[in-house]
Amino acid sequence: MPELRTVSDLLEEARQIVSKDSFPREAEARFNSIMRLHDATRTGFTQIASLSRKAQAETFARTIDPATLAFFRGNTFDEKVISVSGGLIERQHNSTIGGRPGGAVTVLRDYSSVLESRTYAGLTTAQGGADGGNAIPIGFIPAVFAAMKRTDQILEAANWDTCETSDGRVTNLPSLTDTSTSAVKIAEAAPQTFANPSAFANLNWPSATTWTSQVIKASIQLDTDAGVKLAALLADAFRIRFARGFGAECVSILLADAPVISNLLTTLGEQDLMNLMGSVDPAYVNSDSAGWAMNFTTFLAVVYAMTTVGEAFSAAYLLQKDERGHYLLFGKPVYISPSLPNIGSGNTPVLFGDWSRLLIRHVPTEAVIRRYDELFMANMQVGYEMLFRADATIMHAGGSGDDPIKGIKCT
Repeated sequence: MPELRTVSDLLEEARQIVSKDSFPREAEARFNSIMRLHDATRTGFTQIASLSRKAQAETFARTIDPATLAFFRGNTFDEKVISVSGGLIERQHNSTIGGRPGGAVTVLRDYSSVLESRTYAGLTTAQGGADGGNAIPIGFIPAVFAAMKRTDQILEAANWDTCETSDGRVTNLPSLTDTSTSAVKIAEAAPQTFANPSAFANLNWPSATTWTSQVIKASIQLDTDAGVKLAALLADAFRIRFARGFGAECVSILLADAPVISNLLTTLGEQDLMNLMGSVDPAYVNSDSAGWAMNFTTFLAVVYAMTTVGEAFSAAYLLQKDERGHYLLFGKPVYISPSLPNIGSGNTPVLFGDWSRLLIRHVPTEAVIRRYDELFMANMQVGYEMLFRADATIMHAGGSGDDPIKGIKCT
């Protein structure tokens, strides 16, 4: 005969499931069924809205990895634990924060960048289990970065791969200029020929800058009751803060380094944009990673100017998007960045060029979420902070006057 269990029994069983080092599909299904029983016991089957909200939370929970679930449920472990997604939890005792004792801190790291990303699917149309699709869920930190890049899309357009490093120490990246040397035919038995690039150079990265979201404090009640929903709220706060901070820093670097062409009016039309495109080296213009950057207000002004002065079909054309959802101008994607200025005298509201040359130096394994378990306990609060290390620069070929990205300035 099936056993009877109290609410405490159900919670204890659910806690034991999420506290284990692994979280397979069978355990996930068991956890979901236990929490439904728990909700039914507390609220009654008639409160459908409550159960629906819980189902939505569980749906969100299935999109993140077990390490994230355990971290935001306040679990602690004596040893380091890691999920199949690369989420690692470790406990730091007697930490120091700004030279002061910080007490115990639980840290969530992401090592998905050093693990193989895998997904597999069965040959049936089933959605789960042994025959259905099984995907490794994305970790919390990669999810924040992905959302941050969509918030300030210059970060999405930038090159995060070339300068990814394993630590934040001073490092160099070689680059070259080779604009005149071509391959040549060689006759049978002919001697070798030599033609070195016209210039080699080094891109010097200083010690990587650390960026912090600043600590967000949550009450013990909210931390205990919200669980997965709190993770979603914090993810939203982190991506907005980093987009405003690091995104704005990248825009400042671009505006300081990218040369500009002048526009004598405080409006931008079709010819102005074509002039900007024409000022960039065709090799960069024709790159798959070439595109525009502007804020949304500027984009609307450009569309208005082109559709009221230009051809009638322009409006329909400008509503076209690429496969990633970016609007297109002259066949090139528009990356919306809220950190770029509006059209106005003295401003550079539009940039164009090859965004693979905007390099982001970052240290994936040093991106962390810190949970301050004791520091704010006197006020019955828990603190959360996200940190990562990153810098940005434009890579000019050989360190010369080569300019892969340019702007248009209103004078």
